[in-house]
Amino acid sequence: MLRLIQNEYKKIFSHYGIYLMLGFLVIFIVGHGIFIKMHSEHGKSYESNWKQELQMQNSKLIKESQEMPGNFLAYEYNKKTIALNEYRIQHNIPPENTNSLWTFILSNKPFLSFISLFIIALAATSVSSEFNRGTINLIMVRPISRFSFLLSRYMLIVSLCFILIIMLVLLSIGVGYLLFGNSELNTYLVYHNGQVFEEGVVLYISRYFLFAAIDIIAISSIAFMRSTLFQKNTLSLVMSLCIYFTAGTTMRILAQKYDWTKYIIFSNTDLNMYYTGDILIKGMSLSFSITIVLLYLFAFLLISFTTFIKRDIIT
Repeated sequence: MLRLIQNEYKKIFSHYGIYLMLGFLVIFIVGHGIFIKMHSEHGKSYESNWKQELQMQNSKLIKESQEMPGNFLAYEYNKKTIALNEYRIQHNIPPENTNSLWTFILSNKPFLSFISLFIIALAATSVSSEFNRGTINLIMVRPISRFSFLLSRYMLIVSLCFILIIMLVLLSIGVGYLLFGNSELNTYLVYHNGQVFEEGVVLYISRYFLFAAIDIIAISSIAFMRSTLFQKNTLSLVMSLCIYFTAGTTMRILAQKYDWTKYIIFSNTDLNMYYTGDILIKGMSLSFSITIVLLYLFAFLLISFTTFIKRDIIT
């Protein structure tokens, strides 16, 4: 199996697409760092009266919250911000400077979408592309089982997802260190289950990107399943990208009226919501979402492998 996965990596790195993606990732992160450095040399820092600033912000948020329903996402966001500000005031923890190594790493979270698109596109064409090119016949005559072939393709997707995210973090650390220096390692305030607690920033960053990887893998598994069900690249890719771009927004809209949406995988893939305070539906928990995601993944893979193994392929 290891040799099969190695062969899959050789195929990936024999195409210019992976190098193009890595090149853009480097350019985006370096450019983002330089932009921040040039346009906000000192960053956003609070003065000695930072407590008064936070109190004023809380007063404004409380007034806004009184005018909106409790099930609005903006209401939950205001509630979280108020709780974080109150914790800072009570425990004398000033807000961190926006220009630091750790805040720069966290500011690169949007680039995860770039990795997501690449992994999803790869998953959506991993099997269907072989049918399109007519190379599936050549693969099937090799002395490997269909199960091993499909498993190696899926393991490539999963492992490459983790590798790219690790590269994103390491590159962010390197660029951040060069531009902003070795910033003091402070604690990070986390809002979880209506409570605020302190957590090491390294632990927070590690967990955030780990959960982000799980999110990408879950969506990619759907794309992978479609790739085994459909023999057309375009159909599999378009459907997968439509799900990626619309699922989150659709679930947030439905969640405001229907509690049953919590049983849909798209409502549970973002495990970071339990540490950012943006829980989709009240009553959901981290263990609940993990269970739902695992059940769906099992179903997706079962459909993928069963369909591919039993499919008639003329060799």
